[in-house]
Parts: sequence; C-alpha cells; structure tokens
Amino acid sequence: AFAGHLVELKSKPEAGLYLAMRDGKLSDPNTLLPLSELYQWLDKECPARAKVLLLDGVHASAADSPESAALLQRTTCPALPAPPQNTTVIVSTAEGQATREFADQKYGVFYDQVVSGILGEAGQNRRVTLES
Repeated sequence: AFAGHLVELKSKPEAGLYLAMRDGKLSDPNTLLPLSELYQWLDKECPARAKVLLLDGVHASAADSPESAALLQRTTCPALPAPPQNTTVIVSTAEGQATREFADQKYGVFYDQVVSGILGEAGQNRRVTLES
C-alpha cells in the first residue's frame, strides 16, 4: 500500500508518474520513485503470484504552494499505465478527480478505511459494507 502523492512532473513528462513519499521533493525527481520502477519490481522481483497495489496518492495537496503547483502537469488523477500481469491496482480516486486529506491527520479517507480494515474494524460483527 502507498499513501503519498502520485505526481506527473512538467519537467519530465516522458518519465510518467512518480510516487512522492513524505520526504520527496517535487523539485528533485531523484527523491521520487517512478511508478514504472515499482511496476517493474512487482513484475520481476516480487515472488507473489497475485499482487494488489493500493494507491492513495492523488492528493491535490501535492501542490500545496504556487511553486509546487508550477512543477506539476496536473493536480488530479492522471490515467494510470496498465499494471504488470497478475497485479491489481486500486486507486483512491478516478481519472480527473482529486482526493483530499484530513487536515489534522495528513492522510485521506481511502487510507483511513484501508488501515481500519487491516486493523479489523471493518469486520466487526462479521459485517462489511461498501458504499460509494
């Protein structure tokens, strides 16, 4: 699972999408992880036969200043490249939309619900409901 910013840089449109972790700097692509590298690792290095990649990464807050916004191609979810074989990608938002973070918690609703599910809260009383 990944929670951070999924960004497309104006300076490197040919490079595709990057994952920007907490210490990543939009002005320095070397501090970002290219999504293509993660896909390659999942395809070639990860021994699991079936893989699920959860991406809570299309936050409008990646452009939290005019300087940051100027570095980005967009502040909404771009079209994702096809994942490697046997890999399912679940994204927190649809193409063209943006997610928002809880102001006091630095993460979004998707991440909050994934963590709640992992910790067992989603399965209380043996009932899980999904709503859109």
